[in-house]
Amino acid sequence: MKLFRIVLVAVISIAFAAYAAYRSWEVAWYEGMIPASLEIERTVMIDGRTGFIEGCGIAVFQLSPTTVDRIRPAGLAGLETARQARDHSDELHTYSQWRETPYAETGDGMTLVDRWLVGRTCAKIDPSLDRSIDTALKSPGSYYATIHEAGLIVIPSLGLAVFSYFG
Repeated sequence: MKLFRIVLVAVISIAFAAYAAYRSWEVAWYEGMIPASLEIERTVMIDGRTGFIEGCGIAVFQLSPTTVDRIRPAGLAGLETARQARDHSDELHTYSQWRETPYAETGDGMTLVDRWLVGRTCAKIDPSLDRSIDTALKSPGSYYATIHEAGLIVIPSLGLAVFSYFG
């Protein structure tokens, strides 16, 4: 019986350590998709679905007050240096030019231009946070840029950066 307890505690400890290591890697991976000039204060949430090869979801980060104070008065000019994902130097991870919201969906599923927005539907997200993101996308005063199968929304009024992906 004593040996069983020792083995059980060891198995639980290994499982917990593996889960903690995975969560740490996951946060670091998503932070790596955010340009370095957008300083992150903390992770608000990460959620989505992963399939065999691809997945979809979102990662929401609280921006540092310094970053928000730089963007608020400058608008698009405050995002000029926020084009390259911090952990990826290739062209695939270089964001498009920043644009101000409202975001106008094309409604053309064939071009996949709006595909990055699907990430929100794959995540278990607090309804009030989801409404806030939706409102920001439909109103002036926030900004977005895209990369292949993903997009980044900066919402200065909430101090948030939202990375959404599908693919």
